[in-house]
Amino acid sequence: MLKLKEMFAKPSVSETDEESRFLDVASTGDVPPGKGKVVVAMGREIGLFNVEGRIEAIDNTCPHSVRPIGNMEFNGCMVTCLWHGLKFNVVNGDCPEAPHYKAKKYPVRVEGDRILVGV
Repeated sequence: MLKLKEMFAKPSVSETDEESRFLDVASTGDVPPGKGKVVVAMGREIGLFNVEGRIEAIDNTCPHSVRPIGNMEFNGCMVTCLWHGLKFNVVNGDCPEAPHYKAKKYPVRVEGDRILVGV
């Protein structure tokens, strides 16, 4: 018979399970330097951004208004929400104007010409 601790223990996550959480969402050619693109992965809208050759990914939902950030044009590493003008740093998700708001950040891997996002 299982003990209570064993019944509610979290299963260990193997490296293989971790690998399967990265989904192929775009080609590097789809996101040229200084540009962004919205992709959908597992029902989530994710903004991809090419910051000086490095691909970054944040949730495309503004934590302030729960609407799409919508603007994939960005300046430096900042994207501006179309609804209320809040700016979000695509590298870390921070909102300098309202630090209590933060866009969800996703890990990114580039393999060859493919962009994979961890969801």
